[in-house]
Amino acid sequence: MLFIVEDQIKPVPNLIKYFYVQAAKALEMMRMTPSDEQELLVLSQLPDTARIVRTLFIDSQKGVLPWDTVVEKVTFSSKHTRSKGKFTYLLALALCHF
Repeated sequence: MLFIVEDQIKPVPNLIKYFYVQAAKALEMMRMTPSDEQELLVLSQLPDTARIVRTLFIDSQKGVLPWDTVVEKVTFSSKHTRSKGKFTYLLALALCHF
């Protein structure tokens, strides 16, 4: 006969909950279309781009900057090499979501 101490039972629900969450994430990833995956990738890049734009406005001490200037400086300031068209798309998407 196996005796289970009550303290050994408590961690089990947390482990079960963890597995449920992981299974839900895996199911969500399986249901994603390629366009959803692309959108998720682009949205994950927004915080870095928004941080660069915020720093740009704070450093220039201006409330308004020309669009071309912002795109050019963000292109040079980014860690990742992307085209100006990609940054224009990211900045436009940031404006839509914020």
